[in-house]
Amino acid sequence: MPTDPPPQEPSEQSASKAEAPVRRRRWRALAVAVLVVLIAPVLFVLGLDTGPGHAVITNVVDRVVLPTGMGFHLSRIEGSIWSRMRLEGLAVRDPHGNFVEAPSVFVDWRPRALFDGRLELERIAAPTVRVLREPKFKVRPPQPNQPIVPNIHLILRSLRVGRLELAPALTGEARSLWVQASAEVLRPKLLFTLQARDWPVAGKPGGDALFMDVDAEPDRDRLAMTARLDAPAGGAVGRLLGLSLPLHFELRGRGGWQAWDGYAVSQLGGKPLLDTTLSARAGTFGARGRFWPSLLVGASAPDLAKPPASFVTTATATDQTIQLDSTVSSTTFAARVRGGVDFSRSRFDSLRIGARIASAESLMKGMSGRDLGVGLVLTGDIAQPAF
Repeated sequence: MPTDPPPQEPSEQSASKAEAPVRRRRWRALAVAVLVVLIAPVLFVLGLDTGPGHAVITNVVDRVVLPTGMGFHLSRIEGSIWSRMRLEGLAVRDPHGNFVEAPSVFVDWRPRALFDGRLELERIAAPTVRVLREPKFKVRPPQPNQPIVPNIHLILRSLRVGRLELAPALTGEARSLWVQASAEVLRPKLLFTLQARDWPVAGKPGGDALFMDVDAEPDRDRLAMTARLDAPAGGAVGRLLGLSLPLHFELRGRGGWQAWDGYAVSQLGGKPLLDTTLSARAGTFGARGRFWPSLLVGASAPDLAKPPASFVTTATATDQTIQLDSTVSSTTFAARVRGGVDFSRSRFDSLRIGARIASAESLMKGMSGRDLGVGLVLTGDIAQPAF
């Protein structure tokens, strides 16, 4: 027959009863701690999308200052920061104050795409963006091996600015542009479209028109490039570039990534400025043609720049590096550039530059000398190269 366990001593029974509530409290405390750890991020995310949370974000934005001195200001956020929102009173600053102002910007984005390593923006729209002046940032000490091209994956399905207002400090008089763009940067895929037009201002007709379209996707053997710019005299583009004559530029081509052929032409004041044939062969790009530098320099151009110049350029691109071989020559001078640039590390890879002029007098009246040459090799960091 089974026997009953021996009875515990009274002291042992009382200790066991005393420990039981302690264990329960410990388990409850552990459960509460786990619950807080799981719920706190959710509450934080939800809390940011409230009025007080929006105020915290605007205060943080106001305190952000980059090493260059660039800062930002945001007056108010309306809507949801996790989907569609309106940013009121947005400004970009340098150490001297605001240089870009946007009274209201609508943003529709998909934050979940960040978990896939990309920034996905459905729509950015601003009725008015004012560019007040050129920014003046702090000079930063060079950072070795810092990439020039950021390694980002971006989808921007629609960017629209009703009036991009350029202040007289930029163009000599107030000008205004309409801008629309879209972009996909998903390496090695690149899609980019940009349209811009100049609005009439103060009774002066507009007329500046820019269109660009790039569709490059090597995996699908796609490469399409089209660009056109018409900039009449006195327009926004002419004033930005300091040109007093109307400018026309056009680029077109057809084919795919493995084989693409095209051309680019430009006229300044109705006279030829650039005439070149273009090619692309599986990441190797070529250009061959002529240009007329005297049109850009004007009547004061030295004899060196007066005759038309011929050029042949080959560039091979692999991710963020480029190998370049380019020659330019005319009856008065010749130059050649060969070597590589690593944009991922901001470094020159033995970039050789050589130039030769037939006569020193073609560069400056009164100078003497014939068949003069110079050459150098750039290596190391782009900000502080060795040569």
